[in-house]
Amino acid sequence: MKIFSFLVLSLSISFTLLGQDLRNQFALAKEQLRLGNYSRAASLFETIENASGTHPYRSYAQFYRGVSAFRQGNTEAARAILVDLERAQPGWERRDELLFWMAQTEFALEKYPMGIEAVNKIRNAAIRQDADRMQRAVFSSITSRESIEELYKS
Repeated sequence: MKIFSFLVLSLSISFTLLGQDLRNQFALAKEQLRLGNYSRAASLFETIENASGTHPYRSYAQFYRGVSAFRQGNTEAARAILVDLERAQPGWERRDELLFWMAQTEFALEKYPMGIEAVNKIRNAAIRQDADRMQRAVFSSITSRESIEELYKS
């Protein structure tokens, strides 16, 4: 009985330490993102995302990894990461922020219909207002005739 209690206590302590370690890594990764160290932030978020077991940081790490990739200038990778998250977590609590960043990547890649679709799915009024502002700025900067025609069609 003592051995069983010891094992349960050991596992409990291990899971607690793992949770604290992930929390600390997540805080460090967010700080790296805030400081503009996007490559380091993306690497840290990826480590958190791939940590074994179930933990509350996985979706957030994937989201911030996508943001980090976008800020790094790796728009294709950012789009893939964010689209994967949206498909895997369609009811995610921060879905509107996710959709905002998805729209931003689509516009950056000149995939205007997909960007418009992402903006139209945003329900939060404040985020929608920011997305509408971003969309107007993107549209007003378009000079290519083909892009304007594609935008008009969509």
